[in-house]
Amino acid sequence: MLYDVTFPKLTAKTEKGMLVSWLKNVGDFIEKDEVLYEVETDKAVHEIECPYSGIVTKHYQPEGTVLYLNDLVAQIEEASL
Repeated sequence: MLYDVTFPKLTAKTEKGMLVSWLKNVGDFIEKDEVLYEVETDKAVHEIECPYSGIVTKHYQPEGTVLYLNDLVAQIEEASL
């Protein structure tokens, strides 16, 4: 099964942020709640955790892209054991 990861609401007022860096590359395995990427807002740099476990199959956005609430960010494929 494939899962799409979207940019989450970080705070009540934060609606956008810049994707600073990917911490997992396409082909990497990631555990649920492990940090997938970092986003910079006007107040801080936030580590964004992945809501799924599996293999990172796609980065929808390159580093340096401004992300808005619910933008597609990555795709995770459920890993079969």
